Amino acid sequence: STLGEFGSVFGFDSWAFALGASGAGVTGPGAPLDGGWLSVGVADSGEGVDVSEPAGLVIPSSPLFCDSACAKTKLKISICVCRFMNAISPLYYQEISRCRVVNATLYPLTTYRGSMRIRLGTRQSPLALWQAHHVSSLLEAQGHSVELIKITTSGDVSTTPLGSSGGVGVFTKEIQRALLDDRCDLAVHSLKDLPTAPVPGLRLAAVPQREEVADCLLSSRFTSLDSLPEGARVGTGSPRRRAQLLRLRPDLELCEIRGNVDTRIKKMEGGEFDAILLAYAGLHRLELDARITQKFTTEELLPAVGQAALGLETRDEDSDLTKAVESLRHMETHFAVLLERTLLRTLEAGCLTPLAALVSLDETTITLTARVFSDDFTEMIEQRWRWERPASLELLHAIHLGEQSAADLDELGASELIHPERF
Repeated sequence: STLGEFGSVFGFDSWAFALGASGAGVTGPGAPLDGGWLSVGVADSGEGVDVSEPAGLVIPSSPLFCDSACAKTKLKISICVCRFMNAISPLYYQEISRCRVVNATLYPLTTYRGSMRIRLGTRQSPLALWQAHHVSSLLEAQGHSVELIKITTSGDVSTTPLGSSGGVGVFTKEIQRALLDDRCDLAVHSLKDLPTAPVPGLRLAAVPQREEVADCLLSSRFTSLDSLPEGARVGTGSPRRRAQLLRLRPDLELCEIRGNVDTRIKKMEGGEFDAILLAYAGLHRLELDARITQKFTTEELLPAVGQAALGLETRDEDSDLTKAVESLRHMETHFAVLLERTLLRTLEAGCLTPLAALVSLDETTITLTARVFSDDFTEMIEQRWRWERPASLELLHAIHLGEQSAADLDELGASELIHPERF
């Protein structure tokens, strides 16, 4: 096939030409992938591209090594991007003489004028590092160079229950401070841990596609929630999970637990708990699906606001980086979590409030389900909203719906459950 035919068949107008290790190459626009030489170009500007000055069109990755005839330039390139206008218009190109291409692969790609070196701030837990590497790989696929800046947060070092150690923002404040102090350029957060109050100078630039939102039961001795004996000790640090689990099994003893995923599993295996509750997203990302005893439905345990989603935060002033990061946005996910977070913020609740909310979207409908519990978990307000889905999703619309639904919950008495000291 030819590059032009490949692009027209699959409907992409931008391609990354990834070079790795065999004998394919391109000799010009629409050329067959069976030559031994490489030509690159760009149709955007109508000007040829000098790959020795890549202007953002050469992306570091698996290197292409030139033969001895090219040794004087020591030219090494790994991915060259060519843009096809309607997949057939001619490219302005120049040949790189005597550069042998080894192993070619095509990938759909969004390109930017100018690659960037990005310092990505992350916590150091295995799950946080997975998230950081995931986002890093997405940015590197666009031609950017990413360096991980590992940061220890107060939530990582404290062993006290979250409610006793400040709770809100304990996993995010230090990373946001590093962002404001220019020690990193981009922060990756578990969105359920990120406070909803805006931080001056920072913005939530994008939310990639969400993982499955379910909560899970893990047990080394029992096969399901129903099989747990009366008085069984279940570890969870989440008031939201406690409130809902007690409605399913009021006879259980719910105990505080701290630590990363591996630490909590080891505590359970050591006999400290009969079972523990964890989010499916973290277990799946760490390839621990086999440890799951039972996956709850969202009717049984409605998730936390922003659960299973990542938040990518940048400085307001970094417009170029923000634009690059925005390309990672999954619009349905960003819309959904922004609606959930607006609900939480408008009710002046926090991540430790026993409140659950989930937005789902199909082709015609936006659905929000929310539950608010009293501090002692004895009272609950539950509400469900359905709105017609507009032709185009706009983030401002998500904010409007979040504020509207919070007002509805307020009328039902949600503020009295969340802030009893005010009444």
